Amino acid sequence: DMSGGAKKRSREEIAEQVFSHQRISIECGERTFTSTRRTWTLVDSSVIAVAVSLVEPSNEAVTLDHFFDESPDAFALVVSHLRSNCRTFSPPESDRELEEYWGLARKLGFVRLASHLELEVLRRRWEREAAYLDGQISRTRHCMDAWRRRCRTVDVKPLILNADASDGANPSAA
Repeated sequence: DMSGGAKKRSREEIAEQVFSHQRISIECGERTFTSTRRTWTLVDSSVIAVAVSLVEPSNEAVTLDHFFDESPDAFALVVSHLRSNCRTFSPPESDRELEEYWGLARKLGFVRLASHLELEVLRRRWEREAAYLDGQISRTRHCMDAWRRRCRTVDVKPLILNADASDGANPSAA
């Protein structure tokens, strides 16, 4: 009786497990990336996993029939993420590279990775905005300090009293 035991696996599941170390190459841009079937299929809902699942499992190394016309640098970051078993997240220093990486992760269906990258994009935007506002506050303080220094050196009371007297606006002077 197998009712409480293991479920019956399909031939495809068995083949995927048996040939999980099959070397599969993927061409992206002007570079070729090679990894194991297991690595490519870590995120089974991704475009890469679906494309690799269409390759007949075997012991033979193969090159995927699909060509990815994307930035090879961004693709290399995706491959690095997969090779870390989807545990390592290290965004590139450059904002342009980060945007490319984020776009490619979204396009290829790496939802969790794309979410982390989006948060990093937003964090960097907020940091730039905060730095801009800090600069504005600093300039405003400088202007206020300069205005206070100018006001201290000029006695404005006689000017106000003279203007009021000449306008006839002061009823006590009349």
